Amino acid sequence: MMNQVYRFRPLISFLYRTPIRSFHLSSTRSIEWSDIDEYTNKVNTSVYLTTEVYEKDDEWIQYESRRNERLRKRREEFLLGPPKRKSVAASNDDSKPCPSSANFTKKEVDVKYDPNDDRPIQMNDPYLPSPHKCIFCEHNLKIDFRNTKLLSQFISPQTGFIFNQRTTGLCYFKQVELEKAILKARRFHLMPYKWKETVYLDDPRLFNPYDNTMKKVVSTEKEKYGH
Repeated sequence: MMNQVYRFRPLISFLYRTPIRSFHLSSTRSIEWSDIDEYTNKVNTSVYLTTEVYEKDDEWIQYESRRNERLRKRREEFLLGPPKRKSVAASNDDSKPCPSSANFTKKEVDVKYDPNDDRPIQMNDPYLPSPHKCIFCEHNLKIDFRNTKLLSQFISPQTGFIFNQRTTGLCYFKQVELEKAILKARRFHLMPYKWKETVYLDDPRLFNPYDNTMKKVVSTEKEKYGH
């Protein structure tokens, strides 16, 4: 009996020296259906057993939070793109700007000319073209699937395919709305589905499925090699 106690003595001493982290009952919460994995049908118990002390002391959790924050900012900068400048040319007050270029416009600075000041003056480029506006945003037109005359202008009469954004010149939001409206109009049979008819050339017949081509191959080999 004493030999067995001495045998597990190092393990008992190790467990006695290791510190035990405090566990707060406030960190536990009730199980919801959204926490159950639909593939394994198991509950992630680590969600309910993590304590506040563990989240504050663990370096990996802090590193993951900082990394996710950096990725989020980088993703926002990539999606928004560089800030766009506003031209000097005046625009109509009634027209609404395109949503893709409405938020990021450089504000014009009021230039006060002083003949005694030789420092460079900050002003916008007068030759800079005005930002592009799509037709729907400029004229404030609403896209409706029942307006087939308007939608048919953005469909190729030869193939029946919808023109891409590079051809139409619309912003991203209006292009998506236009494609959804055309698809909805076709589903309600207000617009037809068109495809380009396949035109075959009048080439001579290269293959006859009813002809015994294998017999011709054997006969030509016999004539060529003489056996």
